[in-house]
Amino acid sequence: MIPARGSLTDRLRDEIVAALTAYMQDAGLSQDDVARAIGVNKTYLSNIFTGSGNLPPDTRDQILRDANNWLDREARARENRRPDTFVETRVARRIIDLAERLKERADIALAYGPAGIGKTLTAQAIQAELGAVYVMIDEDCQSPVGLRHKIYNALSRRHRNRNVTVAEVVQKLALPDRVATRNLVILDEAQDLRAAAFTMLRKIQEQASCSLLFLGTVDLDQRLSSDDDIEFGQLSSRVGIRLNLARELTGATHGGQPAERLFTVEDIRALFAHAKVKLHPATARMLATIANSTRGTLRRVERLHFWALKVALRKHAERIMPEHVQAAAGIVGEELGVTPADVLADASPSEARKEAAG
Repeated sequence: MIPARGSLTDRLRDEIVAALTAYMQDAGLSQDDVARAIGVNKTYLSNIFTGSGNLPPDTRDQILRDANNWLDREARARENRRPDTFVETRVARRIIDLAERLKERADIALAYGPAGIGKTLTAQAIQAELGAVYVMIDEDCQSPVGLRHKIYNALSRRHRNRNVTVAEVVQKLALPDRVATRNLVILDEAQDLRAAAFTMLRKIQEQASCSLLFLGTVDLDQRLSSDDDIEFGQLSSRVGIRLNLARELTGATHGGQPAERLFTVEDIRALFAHAKVKLHPATARMLATIANSTRGTLRRVERLHFWALKVALRKHAERIMPEHVQAAAGIVGEELGVTPADVLADASPSEARKEAAG
């Protein structure tokens, strides 16, 4: 355990140097590479390895802390990579663009929209390549104590079982001013956070000069909508970016012009490109309409495709046709307790069949 403040013990110094040396050998990195990555003078880093020079103890320990935090970030980045099957839909591209901006400067952002449009899938897919910390808000971390523990363990190679302080989380997230990028924490399902957790996160963001990206439903934006709110006003006033991921579904416009649809036909084709049976063009358009509907979303389309594929395979069809989707709608409707028409949302199977026949 690396303390957030005070002098490091000789044992901890030796452990960090040993871990850094092992990683450099494994990754084929030079001291110059590591010095640039950490944001420290190469001569200072060399002095850390050799024990030579006249570095003040506090400077030496700060460099070792920076090195340890860098090793933690590298460990996170090596754990996962973006899945080969991940498709950059328009929703995904917006979240990625926002996350990249948050890596460049310390800020707080909200990205919100209805369930099932790909927020979680995107965040999980990109966390490693951005070196971000991803935290799914559940019952264990809705309060400050649980949330501190979950963020700390997501940041560290060595997990902690006991309570974690705010100072320890800040120490993990803070980067030296000489480092151009900022650490990013992505908090998914953030609408479920308690007021005290929001307050704690605001303080962590200020002290660590890191970035926070809150992902959630429209309830998240409503909770943080007023700077005058007694519970959430302090955090609301510090939100620098608000991104509505579903302007298209709410009927809003952008710059006076109707906003583009969330999912294109190309997105739908790419999502199911690896299936045993390919989509007929009319089916791809039909599923795109459902995905962009207020009663649809991408999650429903994926469920429809699952059953439509089974129907197509059973019929030995060469392509998944609109009538296969209509048959699937009956199955999904039973699962959800709604009618097939509700499952199909605004798509018209009859029109799609005419188009397919033509």
